[in-house]
Amino acid sequence: MASPTSITTWLRHAHLARMLLLGGLVLLLGIPAGMVQRLVYERSASRDQAAADVTSAWGGVQNVIGPRLVVPFVERETVKDADGRTVSRERRRNAVFLPEFLNVEGNVESATRYRGIFEVPVFRARLKLAGRFAAPDFTALGAIAAADIRWDEAQLALLLADPRAIQRHTVVAWNGASVAFIPGAGVLGQSTGGSTGIHAPLAAVIGHGRAAEFSIEIELNGSQSLSLAPLSKETAVRLSSDWPHPSFQGPWLPVEREIGPRGFTAAWTIAYLGRNYPQQWVADVQAEDRVRQSLFGVSFKAPVDAYAMSERSVKYAALFLTLTFVTLWLFETVVGLRIHSVQYLLVGAAMVMFYLLELSLAEHLGFLAAYAIATALVTALVSAYAFTLLKQVRRCAIVTGVLIAMYGYLYLLLQAQDHALVAGTIGLFVALAAVMYLTRRLDWFALGATETATSLPLNDAGQ
Repeated sequence: MASPTSITTWLRHAHLARMLLLGGLVLLLGIPAGMVQRLVYERSASRDQAAADVTSAWGGVQNVIGPRLVVPFVERETVKDADGRTVSRERRRNAVFLPEFLNVEGNVESATRYRGIFEVPVFRARLKLAGRFAAPDFTALGAIAAADIRWDEAQLALLLADPRAIQRHTVVAWNGASVAFIPGAGVLGQSTGGSTGIHAPLAAVIGHGRAAEFSIEIELNGSQSLSLAPLSKETAVRLSSDWPHPSFQGPWLPVEREIGPRGFTAAWTIAYLGRNYPQQWVADVQAEDRVRQSLFGVSFKAPVDAYAMSERSVKYAALFLTLTFVTLWLFETVVGLRIHSVQYLLVGAAMVMFYLLELSLAEHLGFLAAYAIATALVTALVSAYAFTLLKQVRRCAIVTGVLIAMYGYLYLLLQAQDHALVAGTIGLFVALAAVMYLTRRLDWFALGATETATSLPLNDAGQ
């Protein structure tokens, strides 16, 4: 006959095995949770492909860089050839001059396009660019003879990320004379690695380098974002739009902005001292890279990305399963109930189903509605099943309260992305403290030895 000591040892190991079994079930349920997470990635990729299909026809990200005055010139140098003879060589270069001041007024109308069930936010921008060029000064670029400057090939270049999206004929008013833009970035594109855009030949209006005032009105489609570059000594930009969720991007934020449910207005005033390039230079790829690094503007992306939210919520699956299983295990330990491993598995499967419901409904109803419906369905299902396991309404209500608290807390974590770490850590600490408090009087050594040993005493006297 087994001794009491060996029985107690076996019981200790049996309860330890029970806890390890529940941990194994959590790991097992991580497989379908991981499958849901991969499904989130696949649906997100499908959404991105749908967005790419729409923007390829409508217009993509729009960067408006310009206008810039480009004047070709001949650069001459004296070198020695292989025979030691002194020879003169020449090559074509392009001088780039920026405006003295640039004022941009823009109105951006947002719209939504659909590809299947996917929504793609797009916009149409109407921009007016006005300013003044000083007389081009070649002395800052080196010793360039006046005869080597090709004024008859001068161009006004306006670089665009997606020039296909221009909606109407565009002209520049140059000192009162109208000059039509033509496709391509012109000689500036040749010097900067194939930049895209439009350009206006200025041979008929530029003369030999006089100062000039200009005005350009352009209408173009786009999506995701609209950006500009501070290409003057003082760049002033004012944008207005009916898009209520702007996200301002770039090295400079608006000095004035007003955001409301009907849209936003924003204004930038940027001095050239804060950028990393001068008012004139010889065109090359490196200079163009510095210009692109100075882009600023506004993003028109959807405020709530359902796929990003779903992906973040799935990361908490293991934690939620653990907390739910701990709640049920406490009823087993404290009250003396027995819950089969298959029943734990069914409860866990219902909780994993939450993430699939959240994802599928969010594609049609939006994330908030999908989250609320998935929470209600899963909480009702698990609570009803818990009632058959726990036999009492009060016990079932505790499980329901735990589920509601977890899903409510998760939603707060998803909304407060910047504070998710500290909020999640505090939540874990509170959950651990609750488990420690509820099990503070359990006799773990005698746990399971008798029916009495599994009951939690009400006070120190055991009453």
